[in-house]
Amino acid sequence: MDNNDPEKFKYFRVGDIVLDDENSCWEDHKFTIASFFGEKYCPMCVGYFTGQERSWKTRSNLRVKVIILIDSLNRPFAKISKPVLIKLIQKGNLEAKREFIMRSNAVKYRSRIVKNYDDV
Repeated sequence: MDNNDPEKFKYFRVGDIVLDDENSCWEDHKFTIASFFGEKYCPMCVGYFTGQERSWKTRSNLRVKVIILIDSLNRPFAKISKPVLIKLIQKGNLEAKREFIMRSNAVKYRSRIVKNYDDV
């Protein structure tokens, strides 16, 4: 199911890469969103470990209210400068807001993101 209710699922879409809450049992695993479900009071999504085969062993149900958006498969505003991005946000562009959130979270949670790489 795609994100057809933006009020319920905020700025998330299928294919986004997210982190779970810091106090989660999953620690610093990254997840790729596969689908959404749940009600307005408790929106949920299905996530699979990023970079691994999709199976029931790598699947998890995540609460949308606590997951952290860090990357996406499709980022049309990735190369836009910050002042232009802010102007687009002020005009109400949802994709610009998503890009701003991804950039902010990538800096804020850098230590959790980098720990997942074996080569670093």
